[in-house]
Amino acid sequence: MEDDRLTLIAEIVRRCAQRNCNLGKIQLQKMVYFLQESCSDLGYTFVIFHYGPFSFDLAEDIERLNTLRILHIEKDDAGYGYHITPGVHCGVLTDTNKDPIIAHDQSLNVILDSFGTMTASAIELSATIHYVHSVLRDRTESYTLDEVKLAVRELKPQFTTDQIAQAMADLPAPFALT
Repeated sequence: MEDDRLTLIAEIVRRCAQRNCNLGKIQLQKMVYFLQESCSDLGYTFVIFHYGPFSFDLAEDIERLNTLRILHIEKDDAGYGYHITPGVHCGVLTDTNKDPIIAHDQSLNVILDSFGTMTASAIELSATIHYVHSVLRDRTESYTLDEVKLAVRELKPQFTTDQIAQAMADLPAPFALT
């Protein structure tokens, strides 16, 4: 299980590089969040944090992959986060453990197609909306999308109500609010 999830992280980074997507720690956290939500439990626990859903275990795995040179993480020269690209050993992991990549190929493509070009703040908002919706769905028999919007606005006051409403409407089909 652990090797599979590490492989999937590396594969997201590899595919982002192939598509020339700008990938930072926020985007990678949110893509793995959406991957776990879409296809299977990768074993990560996400909590709401500064930039939306966040997994401390995932952060440790990302740093471990960087240490092993499977990922290459460097600070942005202008001070705007990080840039994550495949490390020199990325292919070793993705080429030797193809089963999880094959099993999740369609979900990986949906994640990259849907979120690969989003800015960190846009994917932060989308993931926060999805997370809040999921929590309300699990805790409450009935709730409205206005309640989701209000809860997101309380968590993320930097976003306007209109921005939140637009992001809710723009969530791709597998993650659309129902």
